[in-house]
Amino acid sequence: RRPRVASAIAGAIAFLAAVFLGMSLFSPDTGSATTPDDGPSTTAPATPGAGR
Repeated sequence: RRPRVASAIAGAIAFLAAVFLGMSLFSPDTGSATTPDDGPSTTAPATPGAGR
């Protein structure tokens, strides 16, 4: 039973580490990819609104 419990605990730790790693890498709050996207997406809807 001990190897099964140890492997289950190791698997849970590896899973949680992968989840936290994915959250830190792909979080929308901190990312250089979101900064350029915010600029054009904000100015694009403003132009048709101003034209009307």
